[in-house]
Amino acid sequence: MRRILFIIASAILAFCFISCDADIPDSMKSSEWQIIDGKLVEVIFINNTGTVIDSHEVPNAVIATPSTAQDILDSDINGKIVFFDEGSYDNLEINPTKETAEAFKDGAPVEIDALVNTGNYTYYRTIENVRFIASDDAVFNGSFRISTGHRYSNESETAFDPVREIDCIATTTSCFVFINGKSLSFENMAFDGPSAGFDINYYNESTLSDISFIGCSFANIGTTADVQALRLKANDFGHYSKIHVEDCSFTNVYQGIYTQCVDGIMITGCKFDTTRHNAIATQSSNDPFTGTITITNNTIKNTSDRAIRFGNGKEATITVTGNSFENAVDDGNEILKSETLTDCSYSFTSNRYEGKAIPDTTGTGESIIIRIE
Repeated sequence: MRRILFIIASAILAFCFISCDADIPDSMKSSEWQIIDGKLVEVIFINNTGTVIDSHEVPNAVIATPSTAQDILDSDINGKIVFFDEGSYDNLEINPTKETAEAFKDGAPVEIDALVNTGNYTYYRTIENVRFIASDDAVFNGSFRISTGHRYSNESETAFDPVREIDCIATTTSCFVFINGKSLSFENMAFDGPSAGFDINYYNESTLSDISFIGCSFANIGTTADVQALRLKANDFGHYSKIHVEDCSFTNVYQGIYTQCVDGIMITGCKFDTTRHNAIATQSSNDPFTGTITITNNTIKNTSDRAIRFGNGKEATITVTGNSFENAVDDGNEILKSETLTDCSYSFTSNRYEGKAIPDTTGTGESIIIRIE
């Protein structure tokens, strides 16, 4: 009898809520995205009861499946939400294509239809204001790649021209690829496999700015230094700015987050467990890293080297605060090390190692090393 009364009461309560949805406080609502009749729909329901009180189609959304994902990435997705439906995804890549590229030869614009299958061309693609979001039942077993620079074939590798859709022949039939990205968000993407993860390599004048990785997971990735779970690689400065990594997990990977020559990065709320090298590496190459570097409220344990590694920095503000470490030092008990820091400031505060507070360190010195005594 009490169960029947409870069901009746719940039904009455739900009717009242549905009848006056505007009066339901946001704290009592939850939502999730569902695919209904081939469309992405946001379903809003009452916490605890699961009673649906509203639903609406998500605007500007396209649904990707393992068989259609690459075709969608090859299309014009600016201003859209790309939702990866359930399934296993192999290697994916963002490229300039016939639909998205601007083509040039010897500095002069060329119509896509006028391209010929010999000679060298330069392609530009702009991608901006895009959210990439994955279903809880989607898994990425391959890499998600964005790469710029000169593409040509050699004895060990055959390169592909993504606009002409032909193999490059040495450097006589090759292409130069530029991809400029802004306001891109990668959310809830689960990577699992030896070659999985984000593989981003930028050269020439291409740039990525205001890029977020939120709630993504990385597992069982890489056995050598050639593979990092989340890699933003560059030889010089000016390619990456305003990078944000939040609430991501890294488990059993060679290296967690690896960046080069970045201009500002925030890493917050992430979990790292079992890395064969550093959990976080903010590195330099021909040029240093710079900008605001913030590493806060992360959990890092079971590294086979220092937890955090910095290369050469210039005019950077480095903040490492509120992090928890466990079994995360190298053979010399170093938990963090940098190369030369020029006109930089650093603050290592409110961090803990295996439950004990690590002494705070702040300064503007030429380098920083933190050891666990």
